[in-house]
Amino acid sequence: MNNLSTFSSSISSSHFMSQFAIDPSTTTGLTLGYKAGVIVDGWNITQVSAGTLSLTANEDNWVYVSSTNLAVATAPGLPGVLFKVTTDGSGITSIEDHRGTVPTNQSTFV
Repeated sequence: MNNLSTFSSSISSSHFMSQFAIDPSTTTGLTLGYKAGVIVDGWNITQVSAGTLSLTANEDNWVYVSSTNLAVATAPGLPGVLFKVTTDGSGITSIEDHRGTVPTNQSTFV
């Protein structure tokens, strides 16, 4: 689709929260699995396939959306944070969902 307003209006709020949801079937140890989603950056629409991210042990891992994909960093403060994932030496100990707080002047997802 190349008409952003038509595309955006066709997405329901329940679909919004399924974007980049944690995928329990591919999450294990220090690997975080996520479901597919769509990123809107200005007029560019990018479909991102489901995938996995490697997490750093004993850290707060900040999973964020860039203009083209999902990434992870161990420093807070990046725009577009989706999740804060806390780990111990061998796995995930907690996940905070920040998907509803992506700023509108940054890359967003619908």
